[in-house]
Amino acid sequence: MENKGVSPVIGTILMVAIAIIISALVMAMSYGLAEKTRQSYIVTFQLVDQKADEFTILFYGGPDIEFLQGVKMMVDDITYIDYNGSLSVGQYWYFKNGANPQGPGNQSVTVSLSPGKNDDHLIVVGRFPDNVEAVLIDTYV
Repeated sequence: MENKGVSPVIGTILMVAIAIIISALVMAMSYGLAEKTRQSYIVTFQLVDQKADEFTILFYGGPDIEFLQGVKMMVDDITYIDYNGSLSVGQYWYFKNGANPQGPGNQSVTVSLSPGKNDDHLIVVGRFPDNVEAVLIDTYV
């Protein structure tokens, strides 16, 4: 008399069950990843008229201008501009060493730039719906 531990039918059922469980896990992970993707937005800011102790940032607009809810501008981790509201094409912000910045959302903080060009880290961050923030400029002035 021969005793078999598991019949071929039960083995086949177990393999099918394992395949279903694995595909359900893969599908659940894929759905979770797809849910976390965010909308990207296209707007343009440009650094213009850069000199050793002053520079200007100009807003050019873009196809997603209506989604832009605000902007934050920092130099060397100091926030000089923090504006919440809509912007119009052509608006600009002027930074000069030793003076308060000029433009929408300017803070009462005196601009402090290092002597010479390309010594200060400028970051411009745009605010969009659903708490999305995007770095729009990351450069040295």
